[in-house]
Amino acid sequence: MPEKTSEEKKGMRINKGILTAIPCLIFSVLCLVASRTYPNLTASYMLVSASFFPTIVSVLAIIMSLIMLIEAIVKPDVRDPLTAQEKKGYLRGLLTILDCLAYLLLFKPLGYILSSILAYFALMVIFGNRRWVLMVIMSIVLPVALYLAFYYLLQTNLPMGVLQYVVDLF
Repeated sequence: MPEKTSEEKKGMRINKGILTAIPCLIFSVLCLVASRTYPNLTASYMLVSASFFPTIVSVLAIIMSLIMLIEAIVKPDVRDPLTAQEKKGYLRGLLTILDCLAYLLLFKPLGYILSSILAYFALMVIFGNRRWVLMVIMSIVLPVALYLAFYYLLQTNLPMGVLQYVVDLF
């Protein structure tokens, strides 16, 4: 049996361009589809509808993603597999994106304060903070302070969500 070369021992090599271009292309197409669902309002003073700008941006993003994909195929930028430290960084980035998505989904039903408390706490866990008492205090104090700043200083109401029922009791 022949001896494996150092290239074969390293494992599968990764084409960074393709790894970036395909998710960008998928996201751009999803944005284009979403922009086409905007209502087509017509009024005498409107030259364009609400979907005009998002559609233009989505089409430009699709074009740029296709250019990235073609370039990645023609001129591949191949790199070695990720190190353990790089994998940890990518995992933290992915978990942060998932935390933001969960925050968006929970914002309306739970309201600003509760969803922010959960999101801040989750971010502190994701980035390795293990001082639990400080994490709990900061994840409660920061959203409450920001809510009060918006309410009293900027005179802007943020959604209360389920806490609205508690406020209505008093």
